Amino acid sequence: MESIIRDRLVNQMMNDDLFCVAQHGFVPGRSCITQLLVRLERWSELLDGGNSLGVIYLNFRKAFDTVSHRRLIKKL
Repeated sequence: MESIIRDRLVNQMMNDDLFCVAQHGFVPGRSCITQLLVRLERWSELLDGGNSLGVIYLNFRKAFDTVSHRRLIKKL
């Protein structure tokens, strides 16, 4: 059920061009690796320019496993 909902949402968002260029998760042809490569390029530019940098990464991989499915469907 989750994969059906995900596929429908992603297709709709792709058709309506709702993903920004910085979005890598859920976008076909993009992944965590492509996101890291894009960020590494930007960080290198900042550090080469003498700027400081702070980064926080969060992992929501299991987020849907901890949310009540009833509550999630109600929100959808």
